[in-house]
Amino acid sequence: MKTEIAVHFLHPDGHTELTLRLPRDTRFAALPEKLYACGFIEPQKAGYRFLTQGFMCLTQRTLGDYLPADAAEASLQVFDLPKIMV
Repeated sequence: MKTEIAVHFLHPDGHTELTLRLPRDTRFAALPEKLYACGFIEPQKAGYRFLTQGFMCLTQRTLGDYLPADAAEASLQVFDLPKIMV
């Protein structure tokens, strides 16, 4: 099993992408802070959520919870909550 994977984040605008190498045990709740630090997304009170393979990822889960054991990379769509809730 790979302990680190390349995660491709697609910005809510649908045009910008960022790739980070992250441990498989990274929780989704920790991702917004990492993306803020890179300047990829702006902090907002409602926060952000992530979609992969058509699933809304739960914040308490880890990247590895949504991937096969041998996965080397993953793609995540970043959604800002106000758009999801409308």
